[in-house]
Amino acid sequence: MIALPKGFVLAAGFGTRLRPLTLHRAKPAFPFFSVPIASLALDSLAGAGVRDVVVNLHYLGETVVEALSPRIPAGVEVFWSEERGDILGTGGAVLPWLDLLGFDHFFLVNGDTYRGLDPSPMLAFHLERKSSATLSLSPAPAGCEGPIEIDDEGRVVRFLSARRPGSPCGKQMLFTGMHIFSPEAVPFFRAVGENSFCVNREVNAAMVGAGLDLFGYCPHEGYFWSDLGTPESYLSAHFTLLERGGIPKEAPGTFFASDSETKEGGKIAGPSWLGEGAVVEGGAQAGPFAVLGRDARVRRGARVSGSVVWDGVQVKEDLDLAIEAGFGRIITGPGGAR
Repeated sequence: MIALPKGFVLAAGFGTRLRPLTLHRAKPAFPFFSVPIASLALDSLAGAGVRDVVVNLHYLGETVVEALSPRIPAGVEVFWSEERGDILGTGGAVLPWLDLLGFDHFFLVNGDTYRGLDPSPMLAFHLERKSSATLSLSPAPAGCEGPIEIDDEGRVVRFLSARRPGSPCGKQMLFTGMHIFSPEAVPFFRAVGENSFCVNREVNAAMVGAGLDLFGYCPHEGYFWSDLGTPESYLSAHFTLLERGGIPKEAPGTFFASDSETKEGGKIAGPSWLGEGAVVEGGAQAGPFAVLGRDARVRRGARVSGSVVWDGVQVKEDLDLAIEAGFGRIITGPGGAR
């Protein structure tokens, strides 16, 4: 019987491809169906039995704390790790916390990525294989060379430029943002000898090159994930889940698979999703492919389609293929960002 695993949520990145919105709010604090992206990571870890979680902070870290603090799962203690000066990277961020994390198996999770992934089966997979590290993976698109290769048993045989000794080529894979590390990985973190470094380049590649057993975990066919890294991918991830009816269970709102009408007389064209308290006024329309955050409002005469509207925002004009945050807007179609 192992001790309960620990967790680390990476939430310090700059999110430069999502400017101008990330000039005001860090990407891990962005809403995804009204739930902060990093909160989805916290919730999933709590469901896997994790009770101690470190969240690192750097760029606009106060917006991450503000977004996550009211939503910390019951029974979970969060340790905020504020990085001052230069950002420490995905590996360097972990170093100061190895005494907390490294005596047990621990999760390292990208807090700005969506994964439709239950960590509990992944942890069972990791333990059954006595893996030094297990990574959540997805097949690389046809014709695309992935940075990772796995063999028929799921063992990682190549990571970036490092190849497992004596291993042939394997199936091309992409990393989707969740690690589980075993205690034997800790010396590889310490051996880097720098304060700021990338866990993939310096730790995972070194372990594969040394012949340790790392495994890739791909939960099921059709598994959906997105790095949410651009306006287009942020919108597309919402649209994909609307099409599938796969709204995160943590999302407080109502999914409309088909056309409907609000009590105020507004029209909803499915698929669309309205957060708690969201209103579509009479003479207004939301959808198709509209996501309205908590207490958002589409005013009379306006139409919102193919767009995500953040919590509390009022829309008074037509909106299409856009992210509307209230303090800024990104239009992915004609017109650009403003």
